[in-house]
Amino acid sequence: MPDAVSLYQIIGIAGFLAYMAGFAGLQLGLIDGNGTVYIWTNLVGASLVLISLLHAFNLASLLIQVSWIIIGLAGLIRRARVRAVPRVAHPVPFVRRPARKRPVYLDSSLRVL
Repeated sequence: MPDAVSLYQIIGIAGFLAYMAGFAGLQLGLIDGNGTVYIWTNLVGASLVLISLLHAFNLASLLIQVSWIIIGLAGLIRRARVRAVPRVAHPVPFVRRPARKRPVYLDSSLRVL
């Protein structure tokens, strides 16, 4: 008789579904690859798969999940810093430089080319 699905397997499958939801949303153009939704789906997916590794350890998978979490957190921190930079509420109007003044010559023979 097959073993019952453990809680760790359910958590791992939920992580897989989070990964797939983010990737499918990205490929179908539903979410932005630089947006917080994509970052969060990857963070949640990696965290859940990492929890599932407590039951069935796999070093390669551990390294992948930890890397994914670190990169995702770095992306969130970067986005928070970019948003913290004050923005100009209204665009600054384009200001033309004054035209260069040319000297006025009384006699055309004085003009130097």
